[in-house]
Amino acid sequence: MMKPCTTVKPRTTSLLTVMDLPLVAVPSRGGDGGQSEEELCTPAELIEEAIETATQGDYEKAVSQAERAVIHPATNSQDTLAILRLLITWNGQMDRPNVALAWATIGSIHSTLVKGADSHETLTMRNATLYWACMCGYSNLDSQFNELRQDVRRVCGDNDPLVWAVENNSAMPSKLSGDWERAIEIYRNLREDMSVRCEKSDVLYLAVRDNFAEALGEAERFDEAIEEYSALLTILTDCFGADDHRTLRVRHCLARMTYLSGDSWGAENLWNDLADRFEETFGPSDPRTVTQMVIQMTFAMDHQEWDQAALWCQKILAVAPQEWDEDERALFHDVMADIEQKISQRRLSA
Repeated sequence: MMKPCTTVKPRTTSLLTVMDLPLVAVPSRGGDGGQSEEELCTPAELIEEAIETATQGDYEKAVSQAERAVIHPATNSQDTLAILRLLITWNGQMDRPNVALAWATIGSIHSTLVKGADSHETLTMRNATLYWACMCGYSNLDSQFNELRQDVRRVCGDNDPLVWAVENNSAMPSKLSGDWERAIEIYRNLREDMSVRCEKSDVLYLAVRDNFAEALGEAERFDEAIEEYSALLTILTDCFGADDHRTLRVRHCLARMTYLSGDSWGAENLWNDLADRFEETFGPSDPRTVTQMVIQMTFAMDHQEWDQAALWCQKILAVAPQEWDEDERALFHDVMADIEQKISQRRLSA
């Protein structure tokens, strides 16, 4: 019997918003007839075009435009830092952690040279470098996180958001090595510290609580995970509304923890209306929506509600995400054949 596919939750990423740097317009240089149109534009104009491209969702083109801007002869150090920040973010959006890591490393070196080792920009770039190193699978980074943590507290004090961002990311090596109890300890301490210093709607604070709940679940401490996800759900609903994408994702996580705790009926009740809500929010072909459809189909099969299961399976095949390969599509065609066989057998025995 198929079991519900419950692993829709992406890895929670820490914020890079503290890396936001102002763009500085650089006067365009007078050129001769041999200069290209691109060289006659200022770096600020080039990056403005890249940002507009990224806003339209074309990160590939935006990255190409930003790469041209970063090597522009008129680009100054402040422009370079801003462009590097965008290159890190956009390559991350395209699921290219190795490229994001490369740009973050360049950013750390560049910022150290032009801003100094103790500048906020440099510390932020170091944090981004370690984050993307973890996303690339490097787990032996505890000593580097400890060094960065000390430097950030020495330079920024205890209340700078960068302190919390570093602390949040410092749990990643433990997660990568499977030491969930250590990750739980880091997140619990950070949550307690931030709870008395931050607004409940603070995005980084919410990310920490989300990470804490995730770690509890991975450690199979399901009751505690359910409690944390329930509290987080209340905050998200109050702050962003019941149909916000963050709220819906946490509802899914809460249902998943409920299912893994052994309460399949309770999980089913929590999941029952999420398929429609995910479709309205993310669209029918979004992998997160399809996951909800698979869950509904699986429960229908568990209850031997074959007609309902067939409807779900047909819908899944009709909206299959582009990311699916032929094996994934073939799997659901096989499931559909099994369901149709059950329906035929039921009709014959009627």
